[in-house]
Amino acid sequence: MDRFTGSIRCPLDDAGRLHLPADLHGVHVGDAFVITRGPELSRVLLYPIDDWERIERRAMTLRPSHTAERHRIRTLIMWADEAEVGADWQIDVPPALAEAAALGPIVTVTGRGDHLTVERADGGA
Repeated sequence: MDRFTGSIRCPLDDAGRLHLPADLHGVHVGDAFVITRGPELSRVLLYPIDDWERIERRAMTLRPSHTAERHRIRTLIMWADEAEVGADWQIDVPPALAEAAALGPIVTVTGRGDHLTVERADGGA
């Protein structure tokens, strides 16, 4: 399986389309990601479908004693939506997610192994 590494700045246009960098075009992700809000609240997360299914399976096995992990997984699942990868490697970021993470017109996309994080490039709100 391909892994996401590195960090790069990318545009997020007024219509909420994230233009993924050419560096990622060779990573096999299929034709969609699951897009969700990160527990850090200032981040949007992108998971390939196969990796997302692993998170869903993990959620089903959590015991009540794993309070922090249950909260993290609940946040991920509550905000989750499927995002198709367009022909020009664009992904539509739902307005509620973009607003919650205070994303600006330039974002930083960072590889985290099995997923990507998207956050405001200037670090401000």
